Amino acid sequence: MRGNRRSKETSSPDKDIVRLARIVRKILRVDGRVAPNLLEVLDVLKTTLPRLKIKFVPESLLPDAEARAYPKSWLIKFRSGLLEGLLRGEVRARWTFAHELGHVILQHPKRPFRKRDYETLRPIDAKIEREAHLFAAEFLAPIHLVRKYTTAEQIRSAFHLSHEAAENRLKESKLEELRNPAPHAVALTSSDNYLSFDAAEQVAVVFTAISTTIAEARSSTQTTAIEPLMENTLGAAILVAKSSRLLLDAYESFQRNPASHKYKIPAALMAAIHAVRPIRDIGAPETTSSAVRLLNHTCAIKAAFALMKLPLNEIGKICVRDPTQLVARAIEASYLKQIIEEGEKELRTASATRLLQLLPDYSRYNKNNDVGTSNNDVFGACLTAVAD
Repeated sequence: MRGNRRSKETSSPDKDIVRLARIVRKILRVDGRVAPNLLEVLDVLKTTLPRLKIKFVPESLLPDAEARAYPKSWLIKFRSGLLEGLLRGEVRARWTFAHELGHVILQHPKRPFRKRDYETLRPIDAKIEREAHLFAAEFLAPIHLVRKYTTAEQIRSAFHLSHEAAENRLKESKLEELRNPAPHAVALTSSDNYLSFDAAEQVAVVFTAISTTIAEARSSTQTTAIEPLMENTLGAAILVAKSSRLLLDAYESFQRNPASHKYKIPAALMAAIHAVRPIRDIGAPETTSSAVRLLNHTCAIKAAFALMKLPLNEIGKICVRDPTQLVARAIEASYLKQIIEEGEKELRTASATRLLQLLPDYSRYNKNNDVGTSNNDVFGACLTAVAD
């Protein structure tokens, strides 16, 4: 059995905020872009995060702030001039946008807002502002992209940052280089044992699969009374990705080799979606209706295909066996049941960031090898390719 241990560094809140910013960039499809057009990002936000409401209001309604975020209501109000600033690519407008988005994504308490004078902030407010600042920095200028540049001026020009922000990112880039000289130091790597190397990609594809499956179902006349788990699509996607990692750990602990490595992670992801049931009937703690079970199965197939970068029109090449039987065997482990319970409990606070810190690893729960039996090739059967 592989032993997975979380270090204090790995589970630090700062690293989790960095991870979350990277995940959001992937969800918004700008992960590889140096300075994305934030007006285009606004359009994508409308479809990927329909719960988020962004309003541009007259300056008279925000006399002492450029913007104000209402995280619990998923609402951000900006001064109307910010829209023009984004259109012109103004540095301050871009930073304000990313900063306020960070407040909402991180689900900060109360109503944080960008003051012109930070000297009077209380310690708790200063902490909140620092976290939103960190999110904005990573969202606008991810360290793995910043590291390709050698001067603050290059960073400022490439990422449309202020000189001060560019100087800070250069310092942080050099520190990161010292800590980890690998090419993708802050990417989610296998060194983050409790979160797999492709977890950001998994979260992004699961988020999209949940969103599109629900949108398609609601557009039909058959199923409309559905919602993501705890009304939190991002948190549900993170929970699925972490459960997928745990299922994969369980599979590999038995040293099973029949399934191609290409299909192990997608198969585990499918099993995790069936276990977590991220699409629920509105108001229902658990999925019970056959219609919603089918939606989760559809979501699982979409996520697996996206992870393998296969178009959905190739679905005929994949044989998906009876998911009910397969998943029943896959999730007999007490650790996964507890993981899902802990995740749902945490999602009631709408804190996606906390999910990155919590939900412990496989070895903590599987002390007695309680996952399935060695002669059941659960994942090999869950997703099988007819041809490569």
